[in-house]
Amino acid sequence: MKSVVFVICTMNVGGVEKALLGVVKQYLSQGWEVHVAMLTIGGGFLQYLPKEVCIHQIKGFQEIRSIIHNPLRPAISKALKTLRLLDAVKLGCFYSLQKLCNTSKHLYAHAFKKVPFLSEQIFDLAVAFAGPDSFIDTYVSSRIRANEKWGWIHFDITKFGIDSGIIRSAYCNFSRINIVSLDAKAIFDRTFPMFCQKTYYQPNIIDVESITTLATETVDDLPSHSGKKVILTVGRISAEKGQFRALKAIKKLVQSGVNDIQWWLVGDGTDFDRCKKYTIENRLENTVKFLGAKPNPYPYMVNCDIYLQPSEHEGFCITLAEAKLFKKPIIATEFTGAKEQLTKYYPHIIVPHDSSKIADAIITLL
Repeated sequence: MKSVVFVICTMNVGGVEKALLGVVKQYLSQGWEVHVAMLTIGGGFLQYLPKEVCIHQIKGFQEIRSIIHNPLRPAISKALKTLRLLDAVKLGCFYSLQKLCNTSKHLYAHAFKKVPFLSEQIFDLAVAFAGPDSFIDTYVSSRIRANEKWGWIHFDITKFGIDSGIIRSAYCNFSRINIVSLDAKAIFDRTFPMFCQKTYYQPNIIDVESITTLATETVDDLPSHSGKKVILTVGRISAEKGQFRALKAIKKLVQSGVNDIQWWLVGDGTDFDRCKKYTIENRLENTVKFLGAKPNPYPYMVNCDIYLQPSEHEGFCITLAEAKLFKKPIIATEFTGAKEQLTKYYPHIIVPHDSSKIADAIITLL
């Protein structure tokens, strides 16, 4: 039996984690022994990993976290103040290399000496599934024994603060790099032409059978909307997902007299407080409903009239593919993968990242 290990941060309710569930199911159906290694074992999607999957805790991350994630200058100052002169000299060297070479790869190589190997097992395949991620890419490249190693990219790399030096260093050891959208693949190939022969278009797997079954589940917190048209957005509530801009669009509609709508937000995240505060300050509580993170968002998709994805950037955007399954009219902003998914889908509207344009699109579909 062949063995594969997928490496990911955790199993939070998110697009990358949901994509992993589909890939894991595919490998299990083909008779593979499947392992999943995480920085933190937990998250709302953990319960959906099949019982056959062997779960591993990645060791060593906490020990080097402060070194690789915190700025070096304060660390150098602290070492000098506490008379740890050797540490100060070492950190100073890495700081100089960081500035000179515009990469932290030397620091990572030093820090990873403290990170143990995942196990003694030699896997047939090891996959850095949450790419691009400096720690996970380096971990798969240097701390897993495997006959073959892959990268798996879920984002437009120009929208993230990637470390090109670390990518070049880690991806040299990868025989294949899967990228979830054609647009994202084209961007990666232009940025890293030395790897273009290794990249493959690999869209996320949509488990239609499971989604259809989950959509029939009864949920207790469907808001009462009294015949109003329901707009739905599913995903992490964060700046890059664009919910705050969409809130401004909803405010414009309500102020112009459009009162027969309700916007449901399924998700939670770093921008939740700002969005909630804006909703209260502008008296939108009857229009905007925060429903929290849901491992099963499909009953809400069944009950919506329009699906809205206002993201700043995406890779594949798995929620768009899911909304298409339920034949919902879709509004999406101009992010990587949107046109690719929606070109042959009707009805849909792709708009610029502008609250007025989002409001206009809602009016059009209403």
